[in-house]
Amino acid sequence: MTKSKNPTQNGIVRDSDGGDAQQGAIGQVTSLLKRGASRRQIIKYLTTSGLALAAAGPLLAKAQSALAATPAKGGHARVGVRAASTTDSLDPATFTNGFMRTVGYGICNNLAEIAGDGSLVPELVESWEAKPGASEWIFKIRPGVEFHNGKTLDADDVIASIEHHRGEDSKSGMKAPLGAITALRKDDPDTLVLQLAQGNADFPYVFTDYRLMIMPSKDGALDWSSGVGTGGYKLQEHEPGVAARLERNPNYWREDRAFFDSAEVISMPDIASRQTALLTGEIDVIDQVDLKSLHLLKEQSGVEIVDTVGALHYTYPMNTQQPPFDNNDLRLALKYGIDREALLSTVLRGYGTLGNDHPIAPSHQFYAGDLEQRTYDPDKARHHLKQAGHDSLDLSLSVSDVLYPGA
Repeated sequence: MTKSKNPTQNGIVRDSDGGDAQQGAIGQVTSLLKRGASRRQIIKYLTTSGLALAAAGPLLAKAQSALAATPAKGGHARVGVRAASTTDSLDPATFTNGFMRTVGYGICNNLAEIAGDGSLVPELVESWEAKPGASEWIFKIRPGVEFHNGKTLDADDVIASIEHHRGEDSKSGMKAPLGAITALRKDDPDTLVLQLAQGNADFPYVFTDYRLMIMPSKDGALDWSSGVGTGGYKLQEHEPGVAARLERNPNYWREDRAFFDSAEVISMPDIASRQTALLTGEIDVIDQVDLKSLHLLKEQSGVEIVDTVGALHYTYPMNTQQPPFDNNDLRLALKYGIDREALLSTVLRGYGTLGNDHPIAPSHQFYAGDLEQRTYDPDKARHHLKQAGHDSLDLSLSVSDVLYPGA
């Protein structure tokens, strides 16, 4: 490759094969786009810089693509969330609704997280290792991570976070999963060793739970009331049941998160009010839409619908210890007697996948996709009902739209 070193007024160099010159031009145009330059201004810039007019359009397209792939930093985000309560607390053991989970993920991190492809990846730990038998685990804390108050994260903070859920008076939903731990100790400030009652090859997955967010220790206990974490945003104000205000953590240890200068999480329990606020520009993001009116939102200029495959599953549980659900044939009659396709198409408007009587979603790396889907089959339902000793059956079903719209 040869170059004719003829720089233009804006530093773009013409290249005999166009390679470096094009990359330089794309970089310059991307910078102009970030500053708000119009298409006409950029085309004029490119042509006055010695670039052929025919090449200006493709280069602009490449620059726009490069800009879209790189999140812009700055600005203020207003997020309307469907659930909050006046009894909400910054204590992670009490997190039960989407509002506190949103705030928690803003101000804190976990030891591990689930990546977009469903794999388990380290977050506040650099690595983990199991001894043979998987009953002893060694976690290496990521060095140099700071809390919002300037304290450096160490094993004491992780121990305090874990013990907070394991305490005798704890009401945390993580008390049982963490009950498998028989002992935990720190070998040094960055090394934590956990001993389990029995081997568990999937043990690190426990630490991805939203309640196991890491907060600093103070006098051997978890200092949750300060609202201090290691996350991308610092908590400025929390009004339970109303709103939370956050500002970006300038010392955040991650480069791929927390691009806004500030954010506000607002409680908006009514779905119609959330959508109206989005359309009028009162807020920028909402966390759940009304599926009945989703097609109308899609037609609105400036509104983007983000549809992701999650791992949440909705069930209609039966107490198998009590009649009549203690009979497997009766349970099979109900499973074959439900038209799941109709529920998916009418209630969820197709936004979901069919359940197959197990809690593993298609987004999960351990999803058993080879299992035959149990389908609506009235004849099989009648057969199993008869096997259970019934000709007919009347049951009560308790439902609520609190679970999801249309439930």
